[in-house]
Amino acid sequence: MCRTLKKKVFWETMDRDITAWVKGCRKCLLENPRPSVTPPLKPFVSSKPFECVCADLLEMGLSANGMKYVLVVVDQFSKWLEAYAIKDKSAKTVAEALFQKWVCEGGRWPRQIHTDQGTEFVNELIGELSKIAGINHTVTKGYNSRENGACERTIGTLQRILKKKIEFPDFWDTMLPNAVYAYNVTPHTATGESLFFLLHGFDPVVPMNSVPEGKVQLHHIDLDDYKAELIRGMRLIQSEVNAHAQLYRNKIKEFHDAKNKVDPRRHPKVGERVFMKMPTEKAKSKHPKLTF
Repeated sequence: MCRTLKKKVFWETMDRDITAWVKGCRKCLLENPRPSVTPPLKPFVSSKPFECVCADLLEMGLSANGMKYVLVVVDQFSKWLEAYAIKDKSAKTVAEALFQKWVCEGGRWPRQIHTDQGTEFVNELIGELSKIAGINHTVTKGYNSRENGACERTIGTLQRILKKKIEFPDFWDTMLPNAVYAYNVTPHTATGESLFFLLHGFDPVVPMNSVPEGKVQLHHIDLDDYKAELIRGMRLIQSEVNAHAQLYRNKIKEFHDAKNKVDPRRHPKVGERVFMKMPTEKAKSKHPKLTF
């Protein structure tokens, strides 16, 4: 534009003025190609088990027992996993699995539950149950699965475990508990310990731990002494895990920001006006290809 105008007119601040005018053009801003801006990574921070849990649904296909979905629930601190096979993703079915199995049967009462905006999670039933239980229900922003990254990553791992274990896909729900157990007894990169150890203070018993006959020794211990020792041990574990997890979060953040060339100066600041992309609005338009 500057080159074309200079054939007819000229003034001292011509280039700067034209550049500023073009940058202020709303339609040009919406339509012209522009580099994507990746925001800095802000990992979830949880200081103790079951303080914050995240949940998501995994569609597995219809099993011989009539199950089609898996409700995946992950503790943000310990990364402890529970997965429940369910027949459908109605609000009632999801609420029953989440509150009856995770909260009531497991005794795991979280302060916060983080999910996506699917109607199976965002509905009146779960809203009322969360209110009664005093649980803060937070959701991701639309079309951004990375905000529920702990669940997404765990779901990928769970699928890989099931693929290795299952010989007959129609019976995936019968192998689900085995896959969950394998995940929970394996040391996690983010914590440095197995998820079972972080919650119980001792390593899980697996077949390789079997003791030959005649080698078992019984030790009698006072319950109060055992309780005090267990509490001291769990506090030490949580302190060490917090330190390890912080180092891991810093490492992941550095890798993410470097890989995506994150520049904080280009990222919108709080209070600035921005455009928000609404794919559904464009899809509803009579001429979607000509709609911003």
